[in-house]
Amino acid sequence: MIASSGPVPPRSDPPAGPPAGPEPAPAHGTLSLVGIGPGAGDHVTPAALAAIGEAEVVVGYTTYIKLVRHLIAGKEVIRTGMTEEIGRARAAVERARAGSKVVLVSSGDAGVYGMAGLVFEVLRDLGWRRGDSPALRLIPGITALSSCGSLVGAPLGHDFCAISLSDLLTPWPVIARRIEAAAAADFVIGLYNPASGRRTRQIVEAQATIRRHRDGTTPVALVKSAYRKLQHAVITDLDHLLDYEIGMLTTVLIGSSQSFVFEGYLVTPRGYGHKYTAAGQVKDGQRPGHSLVLGDTALPDARLEAGNGAPPDDDDDVDDDALPDATSDAALSDAMLSDVTLPDAVLPDAALPEVV
Repeated sequence: MIASSGPVPPRSDPPAGPPAGPEPAPAHGTLSLVGIGPGAGDHVTPAALAAIGEAEVVVGYTTYIKLVRHLIAGKEVIRTGMTEEIGRARAAVERARAGSKVVLVSSGDAGVYGMAGLVFEVLRDLGWRRGDSPALRLIPGITALSSCGSLVGAPLGHDFCAISLSDLLTPWPVIARRIEAAAAADFVIGLYNPASGRRTRQIVEAQATIRRHRDGTTPVALVKSAYRKLQHAVITDLDHLLDYEIGMLTTVLIGSSQSFVFEGYLVTPRGYGHKYTAAGQVKDGQRPGHSLVLGDTALPDARLEAGNGAPPDDDDDVDDDALPDATSDAALSDAMLSDVTLPDAVLPDAALPEVV
C-alpha cells in the first residue's frame, strides 16, 4: 500500500488545441501537351518554349526528348520508347494529378495523330472532370503536312485530307476505304506513315487506288525529314512515285486534278480562275461574295460532277484570309508517325507523329 501525506489533487488534462481542420487539398497540377513542330529550333513556337521552360517534369518519346534536350536541363525527365505510348500518357497524367507542372512533348502537333487524344482517353478512364487536377493546356505545333508542304510550294491550297497508311492501330480495310473515298472526291491527299521495314504493300495499294481516279501525270511530292539534317524533297507524278525510296521518314503529298507544277513547285489553286480573270476582273455571270455559277463547262469539282449543283455560298472569295482555317490542327489532330515501326537507330521525321 502506498501512503499519502495529504489530499490528492484533481487530475488535469493538457488544454485542448483548436479543432482539427480538413486535410489540405492536394496541389493543383498542370499538364501541357506541347507540339514542337518539325524539331528545328526556328520552328518551335514561343508558347511551346514557354511551356517547356515552366515545366518541372518533361515526358516524351526518347527521340523527341533529344530534340529539346538543350531546353530541359535540371528538370525531371521521363522518356519511353516505341510502342509505349499508353505508359507515357499515364505517367504524364499521374505526375500532373499529384501537383507537378508537366509537359508531354510531341513532334509536329500533339493533336494531329498524336498524344493529345490518348491523354484524353486516360483522363476519361480516370473519371477526370474540368476543374479537377490537372489543368490542361494544349500548345499547337507545325504539322508534317504544313512543314512538308512549305518545302515544295503550295500543295494544300484547296481541299485536302490526311490519311495514315499504318495499320498498327487501324485495320487496313478501313484505311483502304478512306483512300478510295478521298481519291474519288478529288482531295489533295497527304499520306503519313507510308511504309516501313515491315510494311511495304500499303503504299503500292494506295497508289493503285488513287490511279484509278486520277491521271498518271498528277503531281506528287515526296518529302523526307522536313527541316532536319537529312531533309530531301522531290516532285514526281502518280505513275512514278513508287520509283523512289519511301519510308517512315517520308510524307507523300498527292495533288488533285487541278494541281500543277510551276518552276519546280507543286501548286494547288484555290479556284479564283473560275470566277476572275487574270487581271482580277469578275467574269461574266459571276458575282463576288456569291456562289460560283456554272457555265457551259462543268468545274472539275467532285461535288459538281456528282450532280449536286454548286456548293453552298460560304463567301470564300470575299475575304478568305480573314476566315478561320477550317482545317486547323485542332480539327485534324505527332501523328504518331509511328514511333512503332522505326528502329531505334533511325530518327523519325521531325514533323511526323507519335502514334499511328
